[in-house]
Amino acid sequence: MFGSIASASKNLDSLAEQALRDPSPITRRLAFSRLLEALTPENAAEIRSKLVALGADGDQWRDFHYSWGAIS
Repeated sequence: MFGSIASASKNLDSLAEQALRDPSPITRRLAFSRLLEALTPENAAEIRSKLVALGADGDQWRDFHYSWGAIS
């Protein structure tokens, strides 16, 4: 069984960390999806800076920018 996914309402930091650093690729994918679900126009820049700091890859950037554009 996979570890529990951090809740977006608890802490964007822990969710971003889990999305990019968890050893399980499935847990990372689920956490990244939750991070995108939590994306708002107000927190998009904050989430972007977390992704930069944690070293997001090309697919994650594509999905993040698509999601950010969709909410703008």
